[in-house]
Amino acid sequence: LETIPAIAKEIIEQTENVTFDRAHFASYGDFSLNYEIVYIVTSGDYAIYMDAQQDINLALKQQFENRQIEFAYPTEVNYWTRLSENNSGSYTVPPVMDSADNSSANG
Repeated sequence: LETIPAIAKEIIEQTENVTFDRAHFASYGDFSLNYEIVYIVTSGDYAIYMDAQQDINLALKQQFENRQIEFAYPTEVNYWTRLSENNSGSYTVPPVMDSADNSSANG
């Protein structure tokens, strides 16, 4: 974790039309470690800005792969249930069994 700002600095300093300003481990997110990396693009040309941004992002990904620094990809599990019609003509949601209930049902 402490090497990431140095990796970013090295990459940015080697990128054309860019001046490195700072890189810090800034905060903890709910499911992330957040880094603040700041650099200045020395041209007002949007295409040059986008080229620099792409070069930096691709170089960061390559360096992370080389150093076996992995990105965590968020996952989500959704449980769907069918509504069932009751005697009054309205619909109710049947209860969902949790893993504790499921284990006793299987024996």
